[in-house]
Amino acid sequence: MSTVVEQAATAGNPKPAEISTAKTSISTATAAAAISATPLATSAPTAAEIEQLQQALIEKQTQLYALESACLRETERQVELEDSVIAWQDKYDRLYESHKRVQKVNQSLEDKMLKLVDRNAGERAQLTSDVATLSVRLAQANFNIAKLQREIERYKADISLAIQLLQCKPDSFVSQKVSSLPIDIQSKVSAYMRLETNSHSDSECSNSGVGVATTASYKVLPASDSPPPSACPFPPTAMVYSMRGIGRC
Repeated sequence: MSTVVEQAATAGNPKPAEISTAKTSISTATAAAAISATPLATSAPTAAEIEQLQQALIEKQTQLYALESACLRETERQVELEDSVIAWQDKYDRLYESHKRVQKVNQSLEDKMLKLVDRNAGERAQLTSDVATLSVRLAQANFNIAKLQREIERYKADISLAIQLLQCKPDSFVSQKVSSLPIDIQSKVSAYMRLETNSHSDSECSNSGVGVATTASYKVLPASDSPPPSACPFPPTAMVYSMRGIGRC
């Protein structure tokens, strides 16, 4: 009888039909135990033995009812757990689908970001190269501006000196020789005199019809630290005034 009760207790979730079968088995086992416990003699069982058997039967029925109640509770709990598992499975499926969609979106955004990074890196390198080139050009332009400003100041000084000399009388000055001037002034005066000579010879040839008319460009040789020579209509020094003999003020 105890074996049958243990089997009923260790069963998973018995059905009502199985519970009834277990009850019948327990009753049969109890009766068989009572019969086997009774001696085969012709004497009838005593009242104490009958009471003990009834008490044991009541205890077994109580245990059986408890097992039946526990089985019913476990059955209800199993149904609830199955519903909960289904709900969590549904949530998991939805979360998994959402995760896959988000993963695709993240992959697309990552590709776009990498493309933007590559493009920005190329633009940055190009801008760096442009800035370096423009910096070199700016430095060259500043250097040229400084040189031009120095040339402008020098030309202003030469023009101011020439104007002052033009406003004076030539008798107040002593004629100087070219050999007495500084070397750089001598070269400038010699070049200017050659230009004047060439221009006069060209004009005479064009007037007489012997030579071919040519145009001479009058240039002032710059100093050693000045830019390439450019056309200037003003004489560089006062020596030109003394040589050409410009009229008095």
